[in-house]
Amino acid sequence: MSDFTNVTIPEYNLLIGVAALDGNEVPNKELVERFGLKTRPQERQRIKDAKKLLIDGGQGHPLYYTLTDPGWDLVDDLLNGDVVPKGSLTGRSARVLHAITQTLAAANRANGSSIAGVVLTRIKDDTTPDAADEVVNILDAADGDWVPLQELRSELAPIDKDEIDAVLTELFEAGIVQVAPEENRASVTPEQHDAGWFLGGTKVHYVMKGRNV
Repeated sequence: MSDFTNVTIPEYNLLIGVAALDGNEVPNKELVERFGLKTRPQERQRIKDAKKLLIDGGQGHPLYYTLTDPGWDLVDDLLNGDVVPKGSLTGRSARVLHAITQTLAAANRANGSSIAGVVLTRIKDDTTPDAADEVVNILDAADGDWVPLQELRSELAPIDKDEIDAVLTELFEAGIVQVAPEENRASVTPEQHDAGWFLGGTKVHYVMKGRNV
């Protein structure tokens, strides 16, 4: 993990913004135009002194930023959550995160992969080899229809209930599936109740392939 862990929100925005624009000789003007980033000298200087960022120009000349190798390591730590910035993220933070998400998605496409594919691979690494594949196959076969959890669990037997819940949680958090409770709670059978899955304090009974909203 990076040795530079006391990252402020303006420093975070600058580092992620430079990374989103490919990290090499990025004009300060472009950061302002794209993300509204206007960093103060003291905010830039601390990152420069820590050798995370090379800064060219200044004193009346245009500024250009280049991430060093340790700077890229710090960006990785920030995106992975290993280093958490101090304070609350801002609207500028949202803009730079959106930009770097687009950059990562484009890189995945260039490699013949996708963000969903990366998530599914990670899920499979953490669970029974067939669990994630089986869940996705069943949802794909439903062709956009809701699948009762009772039915899903029956088809996945003998995979453990907790393991199925872990797979579904990962898929939901990645935006790959939608979930819903039984609207008529009075009609919930004991079997439906037992097959239900708690998510954010709500017990849900149906799952469907598709981005959650």
